[in-house]
Amino acid sequence: MPEDRHGPALELQGLGKCYRLYDRPQDRLKQSLADGLNALANRARARLGYPPRPARHYARPFWALRGVDLQVARGETLGIIGRNGSGKSTLLQLVAGTLKPSEGHLRTHGRVAALLELGSGFNPEFSGRENVYLNAAILGLQRHQIQDRFEAIESFAGIGEFIDQPVKNYSSGMVVRLAFAVSVCVDPDILIVDEALAVGDAAFQFKCLQRIRELTERGTTLLFVSHDLGMVKTFCHRALYLEQGQVKAIGDPEAIATQYLQDIRARQRAELEADAPPITCRPALGPSDKAAAFGDGSAEILSAHLGDSEAARGLYEVGRPVELEVEYRLTEPRDSAATADRDTYLAVVIQNTKLLELGGQRFRLPPARAGRVRVRWINRLAPGEYFISLRLERRIGQDVYLPQVVQIAALGLTSTWDERAFLGIMDPEMRLVTDADHCTAGDS
Repeated sequence: MPEDRHGPALELQGLGKCYRLYDRPQDRLKQSLADGLNALANRARARLGYPPRPARHYARPFWALRGVDLQVARGETLGIIGRNGSGKSTLLQLVAGTLKPSEGHLRTHGRVAALLELGSGFNPEFSGRENVYLNAAILGLQRHQIQDRFEAIESFAGIGEFIDQPVKNYSSGMVVRLAFAVSVCVDPDILIVDEALAVGDAAFQFKCLQRIRELTERGTTLLFVSHDLGMVKTFCHRALYLEQGQVKAIGDPEAIATQYLQDIRARQRAELEADAPPITCRPALGPSDKAAAFGDGSAEILSAHLGDSEAARGLYEVGRPVELEVEYRLTEPRDSAATADRDTYLAVVIQNTKLLELGGQRFRLPPARAGRVRVRWINRLAPGEYFISLRLERRIGQDVYLPQVVQIAALGLTSTWDERAFLGIMDPEMRLVTDADHCTAGDS
């Protein structure tokens, strides 16, 4: 972690944000009137020497964030993780100053630049050039400073002649490009990024990450919210885990990410046990299952589950075996004229949470109307959350028919670290061979 020479860049003490929830629309009006009348009454009571009287409440309090104590050093990168609704964006908005805290204290030291909601801070009627000057001025730059940096901002955004077009005509990716270019080119002391990079293309994301590295090496403090745990572990010195508006854990990104994944798996298992279905994937072509399964119905997957000893916990260490058991049925007789010349295949595909196919294989099924098969492999995936997709296929020559495709979120598997370390999304099983190894092999 960078050395803290001049005190923290960010200090939070008992920080909280509370919202009012109303059961009926008229309660909102009643609350406004009650607050106003109570304020007038309390002024009169103060002049007469009476204590203030509490107002009547028509709303229920909802604490989006509460009791957050935190110090972030200058040059430190803090990754913030948690489920949707856990308070991540609320925390960033409080630090950015777009929200006022309901309780506690917050102190920032230096210029704060924030990439929050898509297009926030941009006037859609203004051109990109005008919005650059407006946003840079809000961040504290003088006009001559903006002029000196405008060429760098325009080059980094890479939107060409659209810089002089109204922002309302921009695509979402162009808005992110321009907003990020302004934020990183004004040399902020604190940079806040709330999942905005997910909108840009791969090349722009790579350029943004390079720029973020340069800023942090020069001492910029980064607050980074992402559901991509790999990025959090790669870029962050520490990770903050929020749950229901409160700090659940803070510390080493690897350990915090593992704890977060374990909590997700425990919650998924609890939800599955509450539903208590006899099988872990649903039949195809049900009235409400078209999002989960589709096909022509000539075959179906009856059940699928991870059937080894680690399945109870849902955690699989790198290098350990995984076993998937699948039960299937052909709804048309195998020897009928419609299916006699077809081969039936089971395709098993492992996907990440963005549904990117990481690997898999296709297997020819035995010639039977129904059966149960097991698929075994060694877990070579980097720590993280993954899903398994199953497909039943029928083939006639080069033509492929899909009796059923099932996306099995219930069969998510969580990969965890063992004592071995590797880089990237999978273990390529690289081995280091030295000259001494060659000599030893020759002597033997």
